[in-house]
Amino acid sequence: HRFPLLGRVIDTGAEIDWRRDYVHQVSTGPVYARRIPYLDFARAGDHKFVWELNRHQHLVLLAQAWLFTSDGRYRDEIFGQLENWLDQNPFLKGMNWASSLEVAFRSLSWVWVYHWTGHAMERGLRRRFLEELYRHAVYLEHNLSIHFSPNTHLLGEAAALHALGTLFPAWPGSHRRRRLGREIVLAQMDSQVLPDGFHFERSVYYHVYALDMFVLHHLLEPAP
Repeated sequence: HRFPLLGRVIDTGAEIDWRRDYVHQVSTGPVYARRIPYLDFARAGDHKFVWELNRHQHLVLLAQAWLFTSDGRYRDEIFGQLENWLDQNPFLKGMNWASSLEVAFRSLSWVWVYHWTGHAMERGLRRRFLEELYRHAVYLEHNLSIHFSPNTHLLGEAAALHALGTLFPAWPGSHRRRRLGREIVLAQMDSQVLPDGFHFERSVYYHVYALDMFVLHHLLEPAP
């Protein structure tokens, strides 16, 4: 439970407080996400440290470690962290439901985790996990960044929405979410890519970020 985050290393101890900024030692409660003052440093700490951990990209590394080594400790750690996260972050409550892009990033991590470890999940956890992932898809569909940061945020959310609609076709509304995600990604390809092929923000990082999202979309739905 030592995590390198944004140039720092945090130590959470035995149980992770998923709503805590460990760098500045500030936690927020499980209240309705719209009431979380995540931009108020004094009340919420630095939300970037909270959200970076809750993207769950480290769970993807643990899943890879389990596949390569067959060491059950990696698998058990994944499942323990997921159950702990689900307990602490009820739908729409708390800091980790305050940003649609963070929901999208976490969804993509969860897709990989489920792809590699879902077959090993105990039945109760698998059902609970998939129900929560479905809620992530519903959340994204109704909270896209159309008006706030309708560029890189919107692209990431749409790519995740398309992925969830594509990879879980049996879910109610998946066809609609897949179509909506696809439409937005293609529209952003036109609006965010300049005639010279570079990202419109003229940032190498954002160029790579956008390229990642476009490639993911293409792999899931190749052009005709």
